[in-house]
Amino acid sequence: MSGPDPQELEGERAPDGLPGGRSALLVAAMAALTVITAAIVLGVAPRQGEARVTESPHLASPPADPFSRPLADEQERATQRARRGQWEWSDRAAGRARQPLADAIDAYLAEPLR
Repeated sequence: MSGPDPQELEGERAPDGLPGGRSALLVAAMAALTVITAAIVLGVAPRQGEARVTESPHLASPPADPFSRPLADEQERATQRARRGQWEWSDRAAGRARQPLADAIDAYLAEPLR
């Protein structure tokens, strides 16, 4: 009595890696995408010595000096900075005044320690 054939017990082995059809399809898709990308880049980019300039009559010309006027935010900050640097009443009836931060720090540091 002979036992079963050892090869029959092992069964079919699955091949390592991707099946041939899938890998060939993947390589073909990558090659097609590469060709399409190259065609787009070469078709859009100007060739050496050739300049692509498209002028539109609807475009406004840039200002002569774009930084000559401060922006609204810059003006607001300058106003706030100037206001923080001066004395003013916060509640005149109560006798309270706002003082600049630098003056407040100097006054605090000038006080003797208790």
